[in-house]
Amino acid sequence: MVNKEDRFNNKRFKEVLAKYEAGQDNLDSLFFDVDDIMDIAEYYNYKADVDNARKAVAFAAHLYPTSPMVLILQARMALFSDFDIDKARHYAQLIEQQGCEDMEYFYLKAEMLLFEDYIYEADSYLESKIPLLDGEDLEDFYLDVAFIFLDYRLPEYAKAWLDRSNEKDDPDYLEAEGRIAFLMEDYDKCETIFKKLLENEPFAVPLWNTLASAQFLNGRLVESIDSSEYAIAISPNNPEALLNKARCLSTAYRFSEAAEFYERYLTQVPNDSSVRAMYGVALIAYGKYDEALSNLYQAKDTCTDKSLIPEIVKQLVFVLSKKGQTDEAFAVVDEAEKNGHIDHLDRLLNEGRLFLDIKEKERAGDRFVEAILESKHSMGIYMEVAIAYYVNDAFLETIKTLTSALFYNPHEKRGYAYLADSYRQYGMKQEFLDTLKLACENNPLEVKEVMCDMFPIDMDPRDFYDYALKKYNGDKPADE
Repeated sequence: MVNKEDRFNNKRFKEVLAKYEAGQDNLDSLFFDVDDIMDIAEYYNYKADVDNARKAVAFAAHLYPTSPMVLILQARMALFSDFDIDKARHYAQLIEQQGCEDMEYFYLKAEMLLFEDYIYEADSYLESKIPLLDGEDLEDFYLDVAFIFLDYRLPEYAKAWLDRSNEKDDPDYLEAEGRIAFLMEDYDKCETIFKKLLENEPFAVPLWNTLASAQFLNGRLVESIDSSEYAIAISPNNPEALLNKARCLSTAYRFSEAAEFYERYLTQVPNDSSVRAMYGVALIAYGKYDEALSNLYQAKDTCTDKSLIPEIVKQLVFVLSKKGQTDEAFAVVDEAEKNGHIDHLDRLLNEGRLFLDIKEKERAGDRFVEAILESKHSMGIYMEVAIAYYVNDAFLETIKTLTSALFYNPHEKRGYAYLADSYRQYGMKQEFLDTLKLACENNPLEVKEVMCDMFPIDMDPRDFYDYALKKYNGDKPADE
């Protein structure tokens, strides 16, 4: 396969791209062959510039309305930008009528099946096309199919296809291997692979973004911010890079800076309700309650994903409570349950948090116990309860909640950081150290989120235990 940077940085492509960009005011006077205009569209996709990619695809369709390759581009735009399977099917039918047997058409058919969660059918369809291919085409097919399954977060299928390839040193093979490691939560391996790839493709924004995400999930906030800044330097308005940096800054308690990058992201993707809610949370953290409320209400009113609404309602209730508007907060809970935006468990949790805020700990405890029992000891519910106690400095209740949670959910990796810090706050030194060790081993990102201000900002969270052990034993850590 051709290295992406080589493909888009060669002299001929740069001349074609310059001609296209210079003629934006009078495209009707320009002419490109089909491969060139498709390369331009794919270049913008590679740079995550959706608007310009869409314009290039439209221009390609104007020049070559019946070209199978252009119809494939239009179908993909329908799927991945418009989320319109019917429009994609329309383009696919036009291609099929021409008897197209190109690999790109095979990929499109598989992607349409995956779009509707027909995973086994997509895998079988692609398997059926292997006898039609040989040599270099077959090697390309194995790698391309691995990437398709990666795009749908199916690492086991991706690995099965990647294992068929003999192109072990190909950059695309390595990228697929790195992304499989990412989805399988082997972030160390992922980092190693993507750093190696970036040595040869230092201007590849998607590679920087994946590296930043792996570092973030590995608890390496400083490194993740650095990687995001490289991506932003290359593509200042790249949404994924802006969001990666915003999340890192929030985790590092740098909320005013995080808000700036959430705002820049929302300028690019204004209808992302999930991120608008994150922006609201960042605003809450440094006391911008009215602005936070405005964004949270906007997120709730425009949200098309019902699974996101309970978290938005939770944040709305929190802000109203902090503003002293407890009655309004209870009313929001009532309305949300009445409208089907939250279920009974969410209601119990929200009411429990509100009762904690107004110092009615017993009534809060009743709601929380009911929620835990009704959920059949769900770890997610335990975490909501534990965090509610934790942020209200009720550390003994946090300890009791998480001890019970880990008893009923012994394979869980969540909760150890909150439990460790609660032991510390409650003066239980040995329990703190023992649990901190487990937290660092099981969930370094949670450790970073919970105890970021206790340790040097650039310290790997897996080193927190040794640092704390020296500190509590009276030895002066090397960083101090």
